[in-house]
Amino acid sequence: MKKKQIISMVLLCCTMLPVMAAEGKIYRDYINGYSGYAIAEFFPSKNGIVTDRDGVSRSLSEFCDLVETDIKSKGTFLGKKEKITKEENFLIWSALNEYELLDGEVYVVIITTDQVLGDGVEFSCFLVTIKNNGRNCTPYGSWVINIKQ
Repeated sequence: MKKKQIISMVLLCCTMLPVMAAEGKIYRDYINGYSGYAIAEFFPSKNGIVTDRDGVSRSLSEFCDLVETDIKSKGTFLGKKEKITKEENFLIWSALNEYELLDGEVYVVIITTDQVLGDGVEFSCFLVTIKNNGRNCTPYGSWVINIKQ
């Protein structure tokens, strides 16, 4: 019986770890009770020109429009985000801190405070530029989307 439980746990870990790695990491702030999933993707930029995944250089506003179009195609677009909560700020910085941040860099950060990933999960997406020697980030665009799988 114990052998079956151990094998079941090993199989569960083998199947769940790749899924969690593809969707981002879970971050927790035990002091404030914040937790959620977050992932940040770096996009090379120089002097306000951002290079997308296809190697095409675009202005920051064109890149922002491209990100918004891509986000809207992934699920039900719920609108632009007007204000960032403390919990969202924690998740954004948790994902960004996986990188060595330099001024002027551009990142797309996707977060969710939902604890169970599945149908109907609400994600917030942020396009940010790094400032003040990596201590601040300026949201250039922010959106909310509901993904149905």
